[in-house]
Amino acid sequence: MVAETTESESDLVKQNSKSLEGKILTKDTKRVITDTKPQHDNIVKKEITSSSGEKFITRVAVVDIQSVFEHSLAAQKIRESINSISQKIDIEVSAKQRELKEIEAELIKKRGTIDEEEFQARVTEFSKTVSEAQQMVQSKKRALEQAHAQAIIKVQEQITLIIEELAEKYELNLVLPSIQVLYINNDMNITLEVISTLNKKLKSVEVKYNM
Repeated sequence: MVAETTESESDLVKQNSKSLEGKILTKDTKRVITDTKPQHDNIVKKEITSSSGEKFITRVAVVDIQSVFEHSLAAQKIRESINSISQKIDIEVSAKQRELKEIEAELIKKRGTIDEEEFQARVTEFSKTVSEAQQMVQSKKRALEQAHAQAIIKVQEQITLIIEELAEKYELNLVLPSIQVLYINNDMNITLEVISTLNKKLKSVEVKYNM
C-alpha cells in the first residue's frame, strides 16, 4: 500500500514534477520521462519532413510523473523518514514549550518579591531564551526541508536515467509528460515500466538530516 503523502511531500513532488513536465523531453537532450509499459510495435511512428526535405520517423511515448513518485518505494521510505523526524521535532518543541511556560510562571510569581530592575533583567533574559528557542525550531524545519528536497532529487535523477534507458530500448526520440497530452493510446504509456524498474533499482534513499 502506498503511504499517505504529507502536504509538504505533495507540494515538493508537484514542484519536481512540474520542473520535469515543463519541458518536451527528447532523446537528444537525454531528458526523457514516461506511464504504462508500451508494446514496442505500437509506439506511435510519424514521418516528418524537415525544411531541408529530409524525412525522419518520430517515435513517441508518455509518462505520468506524479504517479511514478507516488508509487516509488524510495519515495515512500522518504515519507516515512520525514514523518519520523517531524514527530521527534514536535516532541522536542513540546518539551521546550513546557519548560518556557514553567520559567514564565516562576517569573510572574517573583514579581513583587524582587526589585523592578532585577525583574526587568529576568524578563529580558526570558525573552532572549524564547527567541533562541524559536530560532532553533526554524533551523530544524529548514534543515528537514532541505534534507527532504535532496532525497527527492535522488529519486528524480534515477527516474530520468531509467527513462533514458527505455528511450534507447524502444528507440524513442520524443517522450512527453502525460499531463500535457489530451489523449494517448495506452500502449504508448510507459509509466508502469518506469515504476517497476525504479523500484528494482532504488528501494530506498537516505534522508540526511543533521541537527
